[in-house]
Amino acid sequence: MNYLISTNPEKTAYEKIVNEQRRLMNKLRQSRVIVSLGSEDSYLSCFKRIKEFLNDKKLGSLRKLNKNKAISFLKKYRYIFKQPTLKKYRQALQHILRYYGRLGFEEMLPVIKSRVPHQEKSRAYSKEEMLSVCEQMTERNALAVKICYYAGLRAHELLEIRREGERTPHNRPALETKFMGIDGKCYIVTGKGGLIRRVFLPKDLASELEKYRLAKPKKVKDRKIIYYSHYEIGAGKKLSSAFSAASKRAHGWSRGLHGLRHSYAQNRVQMLSALIGDIDLVKETVSQELGHFRKEITETYLR
Repeated sequence: MNYLISTNPEKTAYEKIVNEQRRLMNKLRQSRVIVSLGSEDSYLSCFKRIKEFLNDKKLGSLRKLNKNKAISFLKKYRYIFKQPTLKKYRQALQHILRYYGRLGFEEMLPVIKSRVPHQEKSRAYSKEEMLSVCEQMTERNALAVKICYYAGLRAHELLEIRREGERTPHNRPALETKFMGIDGKCYIVTGKGGLIRRVFLPKDLASELEKYRLAKPKKVKDRKIIYYSHYEIGAGKKLSSAFSAASKRAHGWSRGLHGLRHSYAQNRVQMLSALIGDIDLVKETVSQELGHFRKEITETYLR
């Protein structure tokens, strides 16, 4: 990321903010807290809002942040942010405090509960609902949607989906029950936080996908991040927007493309429950398949 720095010895307030954020980001990269451009962009957004809060309250710069100011930020925004977003800002605040030596490495800020009403309505699409949406889309976008449904992918993971053997998955904990009962072809995707993992596509979808194989990788920019796609299919922000529009045409509503990950989780829990029976083991298994490693994460997909 390039910044224009003034030659004037009296640096502007904006330049000081940019420099401070950049120093923080460099530290997070060096400590391996940040491992992807997506995470970097997310934290920079957090730093910016935290700085705006400090300015509005006349509480000084990020350098002057302390625990009380951090807790004040969280208490204010608990009426604005849902719990996952509030959690992200809590993590950003902790990184700032640790950088300036005001929070121990294992010390945590208190958890502030969001006061934004939680919507329990399921985001999952049934198979019939998903197929109805596909009828409203182009062939390559419809194929991408079906892959998301059957493999539990995020929109951006389609951008760099690869054949097995073309990338090496990260060595993470894996239960013997992972992918149990799935008869498909293995592909490799890069997920949230840069995690490289295996996924399985039904053989007919894998055959369809290979029809869109590119002779050489294509450079694609999505949400400020550069990817190299090996398949000419829908992916990223464009696919998410196309899906939402098609869902509204088909049903009059949209739960978002991410709803297909909910569908995958619920379908797999149902399948594995019949095969395994141990619901805790089932949830942990599905969590690993989705690129997470705690069964509590699966529970958010089952609502």
